[in-house]
Amino acid sequence: MTNEAIAAAGQKIYEGIRAEMEANHWGRLVVIDIFSGDYEVGDDDRTTTNRLFERQPDALTWAARPGYPAPYYKHIGRKPPAHMAYQRKGVSD
Repeated sequence: MTNEAIAAAGQKIYEGIRAEMEANHWGRLVVIDIFSGDYEVGDDDRTTTNRLFERQPDALTWAARPGYPAPYYKHIGRKPPAHMAYQRKGVSD
C-alpha cells in the first residue's frame, strides 16, 4: 500500500469522526487503524499507538491532531505559531 493510499484511507475515516474529535479532543493525537477504522486518542504518540496495537495488533496507522494541519509540530517553551493552530469557534486566548 502506498503512502498516498494510507493517507487517503486515514483521512476518509477521520472525516467521519472529525466533528467529535474537534469538539472533545482538540489538540490531542488521534491514531487510526485504516483497516478496521478503530482509533485511539491520547497525548503521546507512542503510548496512544501502543494502546491501539493492543486492540488491533495488525493495524496500519495514520494520525491526526484535531485543530492542527499536521499531527506533529515543534515548539519549545511557547505556544505554536498562530498559523499552526486553527481557532476554535467562540474560543479566544
